[in-house]
Amino acid sequence: MRATSRVKTFELIEHAIRQHEERRATIVLLRIQREGGLSVPLTMGSFKSLIFDLFGAGSETSATTLQWAMSELMRNPNTMKRAQAELRSVLNGKPKVTEDDSTPIKYLKLVSKQTLRLHPAAPLLVPRESRESCKILGYDVP
Repeated sequence: MRATSRVKTFELIEHAIRQHEERRATIVLLRIQREGGLSVPLTMGSFKSLIFDLFGAGSETSATTLQWAMSELMRNPNTMKRAQAELRSVLNGKPKVTEDDSTPIKYLKLVSKQTLRLHPAAPLLVPRESRESCKILGYDVP
């Protein structure tokens, strides 16, 4: 992300945080900041970085999945034609799509699920390790 768009994003996040502060919203982080009790104080910079990471992570996985879906549809023209035909028949020339329009779209949902199966957004789970040895269903777990 370019520096200018990052600055603009931070400004937007700061504005949203200020709106919540003004409305006395009970956002958990703001409540923790007010009450204290943490060894490290939560600053406005911490809030902005955390929210930026959350938005970034959510949009990045969606964008990557969409890119893979388009790639797979381009590799499979018959599938793309069928998905386009379904959308055209369901939307019937509507200029805007609403959430209610998604109910009858079944084939495209299957395309989305197949894309996630072939190209998971988070392909490798973070490895986990037990803190101490234990026995589960008769198996020793180190």
